[in-house]
Amino acid sequence: MTRPNDLNLPAELKAALVLRSEKYLSKLSDDELDDFIDERQRIMEHTMASARQVGAVCAVLIGRSLHAKKARLRYGEFRAWAEMRHHYKPSTITLYLKCARQADQLIARNVSIEGLSVRGLLAMSTPPRETAAQQRNLMDGALPAAHNNRQAGEINRLLMTLSWYLEKAPELFEAVAVPELEQLVKKSHAIRKRAAAVRDEE
Repeated sequence: MTRPNDLNLPAELKAALVLRSEKYLSKLSDDELDDFIDERQRIMEHTMASARQVGAVCAVLIGRSLHAKKARLRYGEFRAWAEMRHHYKPSTITLYLKCARQADQLIARNVSIEGLSVRGLLAMSTPPRETAAQQRNLMDGALPAAHNNRQAGEINRLLMTLSWYLEKAPELFEAVAVPELEQLVKKSHAIRKRAAAVRDEE
């Protein structure tokens, strides 16, 4: 397990991450204890935000490295090697390989992955799936395919926008999400009315 002292951190940050005992902390005044908590909370939030911003790039680099290693091994040896050498679960191996594959597709479309979390990368790469009920509705009622594609593209754009704000600017998420979702609801009502009108004409 990696400890703070094993990392290349500034001396001031290393000092802040020394694991103090409860006995030591109980000797602090109320104000000192409040300041101690606030400082560690800021460090934790900053560290988590920084980790999210480099998550996609790290996952892609690991995935590409795994691909390179896989090419050197004989058939059937790769997953056993990854589990033994890096203690990766099969699901973790699959995730890293998928991140590398998805990144290649995005980069081919001139989409930058820098600054994304792993979740953000996968959200940008994976279109929302239609439920069985949605598929039946599309079969039954019937707006033209081009119209459905346009609406699906608009919904996908909205999901990508909301995902970006949630990952990179969570403090702005509510301000952005509420009006966007209100617009989506209005569009949904309009689509249903048009679909009903088409069915009536039939």
